[in-house]
Amino acid sequence: MIAELIDPAILGFILVGVMLFAIFVGFPISFTLIFLTRDGKIVSQFDTTIDVKKVGLERFLFNLSRQNPLIYGLMSLAIAIFAGWVASSFFRYIRHT
Repeated sequence: MIAELIDPAILGFILVGVMLFAIFVGFPISFTLIFLTRDGKIVSQFDTTIDVKKVGLERFLFNLSRQNPLIYGLMSLAIAIFAGWVASSFFRYIRHT
C-alpha cells in the first residue's frame, strides 16, 4: 500500500486508507504568548493563559451526548429524517416547476 511507502512527515498527514487520512495538530492547551512589535522588532512580550470552554449550543449538545446518549441519538435521527424530508420536498418542487 502507498501509505507504507511515504513518510508521514513529508505529507503532513497519515494515509489511513485509500480515501481516508488523519491529521494531527498539537496546540498548547491554554498558554498564549503575546508580542508587541514596532517597526518589525519585538519591543515587549506578555504571556497569559486563555481558558477555552464550551458554551451555548455546543455545550448543551456535548453534555446531552454524555449524560443522555439515548435522547441524543433519537434527536440526531429526528434531525436527519427531517433534513432528508426537506431536501426531498425541495427537489420534488424543483422538478415539477
